[in-house]
Amino acid sequence: MADHGDKERLRDLSEVVMGMLVYLQHMLHDLPIPVVIPPILGEAGPNHDAIFALDRARDLIEDEPLAEQLRTAYGMLILEWFTAYELIVIRQMAGPAPWRLDAAQLAIDRFSTVVEAIEDGGLGDQS
Repeated sequence: MADHGDKERLRDLSEVVMGMLVYLQHMLHDLPIPVVIPPILGEAGPNHDAIFALDRARDLIEDEPLAEQLRTAYGMLILEWFTAYELIVIRQMAGPAPWRLDAAQLAIDRFSTVVEAIEDGGLGDQS
């Protein structure tokens, strides 16, 4: 029974992580200098170029005309997404491990907190 709960939780967290990516893609596209990340899932399966593009975005954000706090926050969003995503992938490869899903949930929560801080405008001048 615990395995069923783990699989259900994995499915739910996987959906959240993919939703986070879509949201992050929109946020990055809306920057003063748009950063475009290709879809992570293509017809042939995972698009590894999207992962590398997202990593490259961390460098590109440094050139954005934003307050330092905002550039840092966008970098944190990308790292929190990577953290959650990789924990989900590891769980799928290695099997049930509740701490991986707990840690993925923490990364999701941190991502949400940073998004709220950005959207509230409390991280310095946004232009």
